[in-house]
Amino acid sequence: MCIAKRSNMMMLILMVLFNLTGCEGYQWQVNDRAVYTPPSTLIDIQATDFALRACIDQTIKDQNITSANQLTTLICTNAGIVSIEGLNQFNQLEQVNLANNTISSVSGLIGMSAIVKLSLENNDIKEIQPLLGLMKLTSLNLAGNSALPCEGVAQLSAQVSSVYAPEHCTRH
Repeated sequence: MCIAKRSNMMMLILMVLFNLTGCEGYQWQVNDRAVYTPPSTLIDIQATDFALRACIDQTIKDQNITSANQLTTLICTNAGIVSIEGLNQFNQLEQVNLANNTISSVSGLIGMSAIVKLSLENNDIKEIQPLLGLMKLTSLNLAGNSALPCEGVAQLSAQVSSVYAPEHCTRH
């Protein structure tokens, strides 16, 4: 009889644990008082470009990000992004890959001092000045940006240890 009670108790505990593991996204209450409230994901995204906002939103959901400073890596390749205005809301980003979009201005990166690795490959980048303020930048890919002025790329090459320049800037 003692073995049967112990077995029933173990079964009950296992059932409770099994049911609770599927409830991590729900608030738990006892006597109408919250005893656990799951953190909510960040929803106030200030990016103006719909495609960029969608990529950030998906990344936030995938990584369960609850505050802007938790986002350190963003990969938005082939996403149809035209503008990166508002991206500087995520000023703790260290690695950003925005390759294969149609971005022409990088002014949305102003103030993003934590960026170490940045890929802007195959975009329509026409300005280089905002990139000069990224002091921690060690790797930069600008290949495939045919409208980019080469003198700016040369200036960046002196500041950044690894720069992949557009083809028209590598011909001599």
